[in-house]
Amino acid sequence: MPFTSIISPFESQAERLRIERRTYKKHVPLDEYGRTQTLGRRKTSHARVWIIPARTGKSQSGLTAPLEEAMGVSPASSESSSQVVTTSVIINNMSLAQFFPFPTDREKVLRPLKVGGVLGAYNCLCDCERAAVTSGQAGAIAHGLAKGLVAHEPDLSTLFRRAKLSFRDPRQVERKKTNLLKARKRRAWRRR
Repeated sequence: MPFTSIISPFESQAERLRIERRTYKKHVPLDEYGRTQTLGRRKTSHARVWIIPARTGKSQSGLTAPLEEAMGVSPASSESSSQVVTTSVIINNMSLAQFFPFPTDREKVLRPLKVGGVLGAYNCLCDCERAAVTSGQAGAIAHGLAKGLVAHEPDLSTLFRRAKLSFRDPRQVERKKTNLLKARKRRAWRRR
């Protein structure tokens, strides 16, 4: 194009670099076992999240086919020998229900798995630190889960972007000011 040769001397290199930085995404690698480790943040809390693909095991009896034959048990029908997947979300060596007593926090943690449609496909281990309020911890874990799920299944990135799960929530607690009771609360006005 003839216009690019005319305009290119006037374009700044800094603008071009800023556009490249905006489009660059940091790649989350998978290790040799197919696990990912990501870091999620919300308010003052941060959570390290490990996502491990779930393994499928044998069904109700828990016996494998050679063991069933050795014990003389006939194999069951195809309906009862369906694959059973057991997945869990463990936070600081506690289950999800133990760590988060409120259902809203549990829903916030599981939201990336539900939106992506992979609720039973991955085991999640989380290490959450530095928060006094559980909503910040839940948001940090959800942010880390969303980043890790995109590494496992890249086609979820646009879905998570539309659901606002892949970006960090930048809101922080506003600081208290002098001569005020809280960040914005003033003392009651008295005439005398």
